[in-house]
Amino acid sequence: MTAKHARPLALALVALVAAALLSPAGASAARSSVPTVTSVAPLTLAIGDTLTIRGRNFRPGKNKNTVVFKRDGQRAIFVRAREATSTRIRLVVPQKLAQHLSRRKSGGARPTRFRLRVLARRFGRSFTATKLSPVISEAAPDAASPPTGVTVMDPAGTQVTVPVDTDPDCDGDGLRNSVDPDDDNDFLSDALEVSLKLNTCNADTDGDGMTDGWEYQSAVDLNGKGTPYPWKVPYPNALDGGDGGIDFDGDWIPSADEHQAWAQHPGHDLTIAGMWYSAGLKASQDPVAGGCVGMPIPSPRSPFTAEYAERLDRDGNGCLSDNERDEDNDMLGNVEELSGELDDIGWWSGVFNTEHPFTPVTYRGTDWLDADTDGDTLFDGRDDNDFDGFWNAEEIVRGGSSVDKDGNPTGVDTGLWVNPFNPCLPWPDSATCPEYVPVGANPWAPFPDTNGKLPQPRWPLWGEASWPSGDPALLHPIDLPPH
Repeated sequence: MTAKHARPLALALVALVAAALLSPAGASAARSSVPTVTSVAPLTLAIGDTLTIRGRNFRPGKNKNTVVFKRDGQRAIFVRAREATSTRIRLVVPQKLAQHLSRRKSGGARPTRFRLRVLARRFGRSFTATKLSPVISEAAPDAASPPTGVTVMDPAGTQVTVPVDTDPDCDGDGLRNSVDPDDDNDFLSDALEVSLKLNTCNADTDGDGMTDGWEYQSAVDLNGKGTPYPWKVPYPNALDGGDGGIDFDGDWIPSADEHQAWAQHPGHDLTIAGMWYSAGLKASQDPVAGGCVGMPIPSPRSPFTAEYAERLDRDGNGCLSDNERDEDNDMLGNVEELSGELDDIGWWSGVFNTEHPFTPVTYRGTDWLDADTDGDTLFDGRDDNDFDGFWNAEEIVRGGSSVDKDGNPTGVDTGLWVNPFNPCLPWPDSATCPEYVPVGANPWAPFPDTNGKLPQPRWPLWGEASWPSGDPALLHPIDLPPH
């Protein structure tokens, strides 16, 4: 610890100095969470069509993002997006935009360009440029229905005629309900849905964002003995709209998050080796031979080593359960990003409750389903959340006190004293660690406590790492002085 970190902190000038030092880091952290639109499709569509917006920093889930439509020179129209991941928003262009279309002299509406802006946790910086702004027209008039019915193909390949007005097509697959074995395309047959008291024309009966088939199959996986009734507890329940936050299988991943990971997997269905993710199994995938339950340990991404990849296997059984898996392939485990070390500063405050958290800048965590959360082209394990020169993968493993052969503390600390939400750990002279604590603020590590006592020093592994590396220069992009 250098002398400057023990200087008196009572001068009012300190607060002004700290504010000036902190503002670049604060601005950088804020930029990383701003929703950004990178593509819009289709760029020509009508009211009632589905619009897909791709980008980053959106809020995953139902009704958590607002898309703002604005015609030049007119007021903005706010539309809630029913469906979103961190990188994609889908919504149906609403009828209320019809009154904001530009008009011809004859009075009819003409196709109109609307600029877009997304409100997630923060507001997007600006409305989209012309090349990303869709042109929207009036809804196309309904086609006239055949007076007697419509001819469709039944599952056996036979053409049959059914009444249009009494035989809808819930899932829009061109197969009328009378001949469609799964009217809402939720992977459950109509007959089974009727027996389970589910809506055969709604893939998500309880409206919680998780499809009926996935919730039912998760209940089957959880029970493992017979066919459960998903409207009864304690199963994943297709008739309970409030069970998305429950972790039924004890893998530290709530049901809604497991459903999101399953739904965004290419070709998702209910038959991928028992589902890509299930709310009823700690290890939804089990392709490893030899009785191991879980996925194999993945190959590391350069410049990480096989030894680091093995660190994902927290229980050391040679394969990965759902919480140990690395869904977005960023060399960080699912639970580390979803509810652990890289979720937010709350994890560190809870585990190390005698250590004041770093407060001048609120650093955002990483997204377990997005390998490049801040969009800077570095995958999250190789990235640096608090801009202190240490990779996120380094800052999730904190060293501790060593013990002798009898288990007694030796008083010697080993490893790195790290925190991915504190730029002063492990190096108080990092580019983003302020030189002073603002007046009246709690001193964060490694500043002294209120009694002026410095915390017990840790001995960082200067020039080494939390895992083996063939190139130390890649590990620390800055030169660290001797401690």
